[in-house]
Amino acid sequence: MTRFCSIRRFTTVKAAVASLAALCLLAPATRSAAAPVPQTLEQAATRYLQGVAVNTGLDGHLGVTLNQAASNRLAGCASPRFERVSNRPLSSFETLAVSCPGDSTLTGVAYLQAVITLTASYAVATQEINAGSAIARTDISVRTADILRLPQDARQPPSSWIGMVATRRIPAGTPLRGSEVRSAQSVARGEVVRLVYQIPGLRVTNSATALSNADVGAMVRVKTSNGQIVSGRVADDGTVRVQP
Repeated sequence: MTRFCSIRRFTTVKAAVASLAALCLLAPATRSAAAPVPQTLEQAATRYLQGVAVNTGLDGHLGVTLNQAASNRLAGCASPRFERVSNRPLSSFETLAVSCPGDSTLTGVAYLQAVITLTASYAVATQEINAGSAIARTDISVRTADILRLPQDARQPPSSWIGMVATRRIPAGTPLRGSEVRSAQSVARGEVVRLVYQIPGLRVTNSATALSNADVGAMVRVKTSNGQIVSGRVADDGTVRVQP
């Protein structure tokens, strides 16, 4: 009976030791699986530049390639901090100033050359659009490309052009540009507008010719039919309001 109890205790202890050993072997694997995967310098730069693009109204798939030699020197930086050297609109080639706060082995600022692509949709004229014509949905077609290679004022989403008025002839197949259109409610140079002078109890209207382009809310100088030049503010309805 005593021998049986000893064997049972031995078996129980042996099983406990085996279970403990198994837990010890599994513990490092569990910690390793839960550990965060460190991001590469290129991933961090892509995230930063994506934020720059969004803040300037650009949206699309961003691709970033960094100068390899400079990237290798900063490979050990766990939390890089980026800053664009130029304040110009985002372009295909950017220089980034990179610092590594909290890492005593990487002091100062390093400079990285980045090649950037931003793949997104843009609009081209499907047919010739005459000056003064309002742009309809059938006047444009959508294409996809690296919009950083387009002029800055051609990078708008295709839907934003609908309802705009062409200020010059736009040939078929060319990208639409902000310099070639205006808001339907804005005023173009040479356009005949309605001039409104209003005070309590009195409203006077007259026709006049705009002497420059102006958006809604902006001041514009106009010339009346009798040759008088006055200044007024462009209203939402396209009229020019003269303040008393």
